[in-house]
Amino acid sequence: MEIEPPLLSHVEKVAFIGVHACDLQAIHVLDRVFKSELCAHPSYLQRRDNVLIVALDCTSASRCCFCASMGSGPDAKEGYDLALTEVAEGKDHFFIIRPGSSLGEALLEALSLPAASHAESEWARSLVEKNKEEMVRQVDNSRVPEMLKKSWLYKSWDSVAQRCINCTNCTLACPTCFCSQAEERVSLDGAQADHVQSWESCFNLSHSYVHGGSVRFSPRARYRQWLTHKFGTWWDQFGLSGCVGCGRCITWCPVGIDVTEELNKLQMEADHASS
Repeated sequence: MEIEPPLLSHVEKVAFIGVHACDLQAIHVLDRVFKSELCAHPSYLQRRDNVLIVALDCTSASRCCFCASMGSGPDAKEGYDLALTEVAEGKDHFFIIRPGSSLGEALLEALSLPAASHAESEWARSLVEKNKEEMVRQVDNSRVPEMLKKSWLYKSWDSVAQRCINCTNCTLACPTCFCSQAEERVSLDGAQADHVQSWESCFNLSHSYVHGGSVRFSPRARYRQWLTHKFGTWWDQFGLSGCVGCGRCITWCPVGIDVTEELNKLQMEADHASS
């Protein structure tokens, strides 16, 4: 028997203010997941239809960012109602605002703000472009997905597995990880049973549990599953990468694992194997 996720009895309208381009792309990724025919989630759709998004272009980046190479930033491209670009240099401090939806246009018209000059718009644009050029970390999406499909036995997985402690920090910090588990919770008197869905991580041993045990029993297998899905097979499932280049997995890894470095090592091993 198929169980449909319940609809929410009440959904409040919510405004997301200052959404960076990488998180805007993450929302787009989750839309592809939870709006798909395969696993449409009614309560997600209810909330999604009641969200106002005010995006914020990034004119500076942290040392872990690589959104430019993932094509998700640092400027907001689509999926927003209003987008802001901040200019703050010397005594000059202002925002350039552009609409991205009919709702955004209506709000902008209601604000009755003065129109930006061409010079001001170009100034704002130059700050975003400068930020894009200064990002050091990058991922080559033209090669990585196909490389990962052939990387099953690469020795680079052994190296990263020796450092990874399977703490799940990367999946907790990642804005696109959507894995979940479902369980039945029965009251002690047996009078009530609840079907509960909660977040899960593919780094947990229980995530791949089937009858007889877990399929991915080693840290090597679990890290390989996560990286291969995020940067590789996600393209086959949803037509885009599961990574938005926010760099949070790098920031929050307690042992300093950098996904961009690991992907580069795997690519070098693949290039060596084919030469």
